[in-house]
Amino acid sequence: MADWGKFQRLSQRQLDAERAAVFPWASAADAPRFGVIEPDALLRLVRRRYREPPQQSSASSTDADAQTGTAHQGAAAESAATDEAFRALRAFHELFAALRVTSTCEMHGVRVQATSQYLGVNATTKARVFAYRVRIANVASASVVQLRSRHWVIADADGGSVVVPKGSPGVVGQTPRLAVGHHFEYVSGTELHAPRGSIRGSFEFVDDAGGVFEADVLPFDLISDEADADDASAARATTVEEEEEL
Repeated sequence: MADWGKFQRLSQRQLDAERAAVFPWASAADAPRFGVIEPDALLRLVRRRYREPPQQSSASSTDADAQTGTAHQGAAAESAATDEAFRALRAFHELFAALRVTSTCEMHGVRVQATSQYLGVNATTKARVFAYRVRIANVASASVVQLRSRHWVIADADGGSVVVPKGSPGVVGQTPRLAVGHHFEYVSGTELHAPRGSIRGSFEFVDDAGGVFEADVLPFDLISDEADADDASAARATTVEEEEEL
């Protein structure tokens, strides 16, 4: 397994652009946080789009052509609303898939969110390649905090592991200082020879008063397409067995 990656600090404009690119049919109020839309917001979108009546023309003419045009407009509006609702449902499904490989933890006013993505197989090493994004936010700390070191454990399903020991300096060459309301986000990656694995760890911080504390990175899974297909097959088999019992 190899650890790699680079630091990327996203501006607010870039974060807004990311949100708009991922959810072009949702408003900023629906997805206010860095391109993320919460499950409740998605459910509201779906319900809203299915419940809203198609927009009808206000024309009062009884002319047959006008009536036909109004019917076409209504059908088009209904079709557009249905398409948008299905896009919301698809995003809802994708969000729940992402939650399988995401963890969030808040300690001492610092929130750490991590999520992984499978990228494919390394043609040279034949290992499975995963990227992971980590977002560290000072959401409620009483002072400015600085990330000082990290501890990282990358484990695979075959029992192998790579450990970055406690006290290893910074992340991707950075030791960011975070005031309340500020965050630091980076992307890195790893390779596994097993079809699945997990990552966990912690970050050590120091505040302006010299106090030292840790914020945990709760375990988040690394799932390849192969492992995902196995999970889906197992779920289908379980469903069939339950139906047969009924």
